[in-house]
Amino acid sequence: MALSLRADEFLKLEEFKTLNKEEMISEFEKQTAYRIFEQGTTFAAFDGEQLVSYYFTYDLTFEPFAEVDKLNSQQQVIRNIRLDAIELLKPQPGLYRYLGYTTTKEEYRRNKLIWKLSLSAMKESISKGYRYGVFSIASLAMLRLCQSIGCKIIKYYGPIDENDKKNYYFGEGEFSKDMAVRGIAVFDSNSIDASILNARL
Repeated sequence: MALSLRADEFLKLEEFKTLNKEEMISEFEKQTAYRIFEQGTTFAAFDGEQLVSYYFTYDLTFEPFAEVDKLNSQQQVIRNIRLDAIELLKPQPGLYRYLGYTTTKEEYRRNKLIWKLSLSAMKESISKGYRYGVFSIASLAMLRLCQSIGCKIIKYYGPIDENDKKNYYFGEGEFSKDMAVRGIAVFDSNSIDASILNARL
């Protein structure tokens, strides 16, 4: 269900228009998701029996792709974001938790599901002894969430290739409705206000 939801939502994005649903839920993708499921923790939200949002978290140093030579261009972009975080943070296993493998059904993005699942993931990471968490930012909602809890944005990204014509936000000025955003944010659990971690979900 998670891969089908991910494929349906990602294929709405311009940068994924070169792929099809079969590629998005290939056997390789299933193996990757299973590796993440085995190594990490999964959070999900349902409307009845319908999966509307999910969140996978795992150690930043864990490599979910078993065969990196099989990655398509979009998978490589996703992997490169995590590798950039590793390069910038120089993490040791057990120190940084990656909270970057998530999808929410479009019509459910305004009811604070991202906030609720993110907060659950943060609490779970801290309970496992992780001091830091790394968010992959791919939407205004996630950017606002990271800013509201005091994350440090350590990198912004622009277009992924020459076909990506979107206007990207780089942290300065106002974010307008025609903009896109992609980046990496880090939180330090020692610096998060207790009221945020104790917020009722």
